[in-house]
Amino acid sequence: MIRTASVSGRRTSAAKPKPLSKVEESHQAFWVNNGPILHGLKDLEDALLNMADETFAYHVNKHKNDFAKWIAEALNNSELGKKLERSKTKKAFIQALQKALQEIDK
Repeated sequence: MIRTASVSGRRTSAAKPKPLSKVEESHQAFWVNNGPILHGLKDLEDALLNMADETFAYHVNKHKNDFAKWIAEALNNSELGKKLERSKTKKAFIQALQKALQEIDK
C-alpha cells in the first residue's frame, strides 16, 4: 500500500521507508525459540550458523517462515523477505542471507 497525501489539491506519494539492517526499537527484535534475541540481519546470520536444525524448522517450515516475515515487517525489507521466503532449508536460507548482506555492505 502506498500512502498518499494531498498538497494543494494534488495527491503525492509518500516516500517509502528505507529498509533497515537492524531494528530501531527493542520490541521489534526477533526472539528465537530457545535461543538468542535478534536485532538485525547480522544477528540472524550469526544465529543461523549456530542454530540446531530443529530450531530452524520451528521457524521455517511449509506453514510459515518467521524469519522472512520479520525481515519484511520489522526491518521494512519486503524484497529480501520475499527472497528468503523461498528458502526452505537452513543452508539455502544462510546462502541467500549472506548474499544479501554482501550487497548491503557494498
